[in-house]
Amino acid sequence: MNASPIFIVGVPRSGTTLLASMLSAHPTIAISPESHFLNYWLPIWGHLPLDAFWQKLLQSNRFSYFGIDADAVWSRAQTKGQPTHRTLFESMLEIYAAQLNKVRWGEKTPMHYQHLDQIFDWYPNASVLWLLRDPRAVVSSLLRAHWASDYTDENARLWDQSLRDYERYWCSNVRVKQVRYETLLTQPQTCLKQICEFLDVPYIPDLINRRSLANSPIVNRPKWAANHLHQALAPLEMTPLEKWKQQLSRARVEIIEQISRDAMARYGYTPVTSGKTLGGQLQWRRERLTRKLTERLQYWQQRLGKGQPSLRERVHGTSAKTSA
Repeated sequence: MNASPIFIVGVPRSGTTLLASMLSAHPTIAISPESHFLNYWLPIWGHLPLDAFWQKLLQSNRFSYFGIDADAVWSRAQTKGQPTHRTLFESMLEIYAAQLNKVRWGEKTPMHYQHLDQIFDWYPNASVLWLLRDPRAVVSSLLRAHWASDYTDENARLWDQSLRDYERYWCSNVRVKQVRYETLLTQPQTCLKQICEFLDVPYIPDLINRRSLANSPIVNRPKWAANHLHQALAPLEMTPLEKWKQQLSRARVEIIEQISRDAMARYGYTPVTSGKTLGGQLQWRRERLTRKLTERLQYWQQRLGKGQPSLRERVHGTSAKTSA
């Protein structure tokens, strides 16, 4: 049986948690909590000596979500030779999988799609599942997440650029499989059968009903993250497919479709607006002005020594002042 690692990636709010909960229900697979190892820990703290880097990670909220023993991780990394960032990362995930009595580990950090070169350098035989969802649904969900951008155009550009990256670098790579959120929701058995074939694991027809906290435990997670996982474990329903129609103003829909119209056409997402209108332009200008004022305020707060810990620090729990 294939024992290569599994990575679930894609723009946040694309259905990565739902897919992780389904695969974690497989008797051989454990998909860990989000580590943000490659998109946060290494870029921000990778310059530290390894032992200092490790202590920083251990003291964070992020490590606590795994519910694993730090000494066991370090000891396992030592069995692989002199500990490195890579061996610490994989030891965390191996210990997590072993704790759930699973033989194959996987990891779900959506933004790791920007670090697939590093992933394949470390794990040439890794399998990557890249989630794709309607950009209007993605942006609508991101606008309601306290850790995401408040600006419609930024979130739409994130979706659009992710597909540019996928099409330019990864769409022809046999180790990367794109998974449509809409298909996962409306045809879950067919979709999961194809995913299991791609991962080279036996297909288990009852994966949807096997989803549970036993396979996807919640440990020390903030309220919003715990609620999100509970929603992913709930019975499947179709309301997420079109909830954006009630949540987004037409002006915001127009902004999203202006930015992502070409990619939407390539992937079969039908626009509901026909072009620029005064309402859309005014919304866009209001958001740009708000962003400029907010950035200016934050700049002067930092200059005056009154700045608060950044959102990234609060989310990952790396600030002594406050935590998520």
